[in-house]
Amino acid sequence: MRRSPKVTLLEDVPGEPYGLCLAADYCAQHEWGVEGIERAIGAEPGDRPAGLPSRTGAGAFADKLFIGEAEVTRPVRGRRRSRREPPAIACRGFGIHRYMEIEGGPAFARMAAELLPPEDAAPVGGCWDGDGFCVVAYDGHHAAVLDALAGAARAGRLAAWVGGAGWNPFDRGSLVVVDPAAVPAARAEEMLAFDRARNALLDAASATGIEARLDAAAADGADDRFRLLHPHRLSRYALTPRWAGDSGRAADTAHPVVFWLNPMDQEASVAGWYTVEELDAWRDGRGPVVGKGRGRAANGGNDERQG
Repeated sequence: MRRSPKVTLLEDVPGEPYGLCLAADYCAQHEWGVEGIERAIGAEPGDRPAGLPSRTGAGAFADKLFIGEAEVTRPVRGRRRSRREPPAIACRGFGIHRYMEIEGGPAFARMAAELLPPEDAAPVGGCWDGDGFCVVAYDGHHAAVLDALAGAARAGRLAAWVGGAGWNPFDRGSLVVVDPAAVPAARAEEMLAFDRARNALLDAASATGIEARLDAAAADGADDRFRLLHPHRLSRYALTPRWAGDSGRAADTAHPVVFWLNPMDQEASVAGWYTVEELDAWRDGRGPVVGKGRGRAANGGNDERQG
């Protein structure tokens, strides 16, 4: 697991927290989803989640939980060194991870020491990856929040996803863990609205059929000399839809969506926002996507429309 640079309590009313937000450190461990956590808690959001229930665990999963207590000491450096031992800090942790299940108490004690925040920071630390998370509280207030989340987990109703603390579940940068029973109704409705809007966009993108056509062309072109030289020409890291009207390109396409393309072979293709028609031309080795040289804007400045 990789350390989170910041752990934040989620609360609309001061003193009534309902979850935690573990910020990402923009590393590989924080960029590849949380399917392992979803499996552990029994959540099945699928590719078209619909609100908080889609991200909530089904049934008890106490065997996946880790709850620990330890005492740690803050390292003393420089001029502050003295013969007196620094005071011990009691801490409590909660999480889900196979590593904790196997190693038990000693593993938590080591992790609690590693996650100890600076004296001027909030007394809580955390780490996470796609398979699990661990949060450590170093004061009573944060420990009570962890106890409440652990209780929700024991009851099988913990919810978790990668998204934003602003309740757009598609924002980047955070692992969000909440007790669904404590989430304010307005927040749950906000998430459902985001999901419905996102699902409508994905449905419109799927209806274009462009992704299937690109995949078929990649498979059929195995004997083409150019494609032999560029075996990953139609492979991509991302093909992300956006409403054409929001991109300012509605007049350029017969379809309601355009796509952000990030190609694997950036010597043969240029990243940018493209219409379905331009992606079909790319499939045939033509059009603005085709370019020479990494990072060149061969599509008439199309790279400037990324925002």
